[in-house]
Parts: sequence; structure tokens; C-alpha cells
Amino acid sequence: SAVKVVAASVELTGVQMIDTNLAYSDFSGANLPDADFAGSRLAHAVFDHANLRAALLTDCELHGISAVGISLQGADLRGSQLDGLDVREIDLTGVRISFDQQSTLLEPLGLVISD
Repeated sequence: SAVKVVAASVELTGVQMIDTNLAYSDFSGANLPDADFAGSRLAHAVFDHANLRAALLTDCELHGISAVGISLQGADLRGSQLDGLDVREIDLTGVRISFDQQSTLLEPLGLVISD
């Protein structure tokens, strides 16, 4: 079952929430560097102005999240569902993604990946 977390502006460096259902949670302004959310369901969560630098977000459901002003530098997003993530104003420096995720991330930029 889902756990709706309201963790706005919290400080949780290195927190581990692995394989957790956190859909629709609010992490606005949260400081979560080095967090481990591997395998978690975070669909439709709010991460506006959150710090997720170097976070482990592998195999997560991240579709429909709000990510205005999010910090993701050095995060690992491999295997995660990223539909609807608008990367136009997100610094993706050092972010790791899977080959098959590139078209999802480039679509908001108007780019089409084809063979």
C-alpha cells in the first residue's frame, strides 16, 4: 500500500527508502543528497526545488513527477520510468541513464531518436 509522505524542506542525507510506494508524496525543498530510492514508486510525487544530488533512483516509477528547480547532478536514473519529466530546466550534469531512456528525456526538447 502507498505511504504518502509530506517531507517538505526536510534534511535526510543518505536516507534509504528502497522498494517503497511513495506515489503522490511531497518532497518540495527537501535536501536528499545520496538518497537511495532504488525500485521505489514515486509517480506523481512533488520534488520542486529538492536536492537529489548523487541519489540512487534506479528502476523507479518517476512518471508524472513535478520537478521544478530539482537538483539531480550525479544521480543514477537507469531503468526508471521518466515519462513527463521536462528536462529543459534541470541540470543533468553527470546523471546516469539507460540507452532506452534517452528518447523520453529528449522528447520535450523536440528531438526525435530513430535508428
